[in-house]
Amino acid sequence: MRNIGALLLACLLPCCASFDVSHWNNDPSEAGTAFVGGRGNVSSEGPAGLFVNPASGTPPKGQVTAQICASTFDNGAGGSFTGTKWLMSYGVRDWLEVGATALDVQNDNTDPAFGPMISARVMRDIEKRPEVTVGYYSNEGRTPFQKRVVFLASSKKWDVGERQGFLKHVRVHAGARHAWRDINPNSDVVGWGGIEFAFPYNLYLIGEVATEDANLPHTPFGFGLQVRHPSGIGMTLAGMQPGFSSDIGLLVGIGINFGFSDFFDG
Repeated sequence: MRNIGALLLACLLPCCASFDVSHWNNDPSEAGTAFVGGRGNVSSEGPAGLFVNPASGTPPKGQVTAQICASTFDNGAGGSFTGTKWLMSYGVRDWLEVGATALDVQNDNTDPAFGPMISARVMRDIEKRPEVTVGYYSNEGRTPFQKRVVFLASSKKWDVGERQGFLKHVRVHAGARHAWRDINPNSDVVGWGGIEFAFPYNLYLIGEVATEDANLPHTPFGFGLQVRHPSGIGMTLAGMQPGFSSDIGLLVGIGINFGFSDFFDG
């Protein structure tokens, strides 16, 4: 776990020189923030999202994001294991994101898994319409974690407080994903739902639950906090039960966004 902490700190250091604390009380629903719409931080599934599952937001055009999360769980035999998930992606358009994810499990003899990721927002959160995104990601390699996944994620925001009030907005999330595996080929559709409460200082309180996966013995869920700072820093601290363990594990994560807005013009 010490190595994981060092890696997360290394991800944060490049941001410190440009970090402006004056932004900490910005309205988290304000347009133009680095983590926009229904977009959260890197999830245990890979794409940016809640804690386990993807969310519906896509990054602004020209934004690069590099994110990492680490989770630790009881292995059921008196020990523990730690998994690390990476995400690197680019906003080709405001509605189109391309990138890659990778998964490594420590205290385990399995090889790391990695693969491409793409998501496209097909509907904006406007008036009575929700934000809707479709996407694909995969874990490739000779590993029991190998899978190929298509997903649909949606969310809808309701402003419930004054701009300077304590509660800024509530956003409800829902989605579904379907995985194909070479190992353990059960392929049930997994659905999920979540809710986030946006507070001052770009702080989000989030809860999430999913339906059972045919390959997992327990119902996945997560609860905790995310920070989505307009300067481009995102952080996660959560309790999570991803379905393979009856115990609640710890999830920590960090991400940075930076812009290359002149790329892919047109």
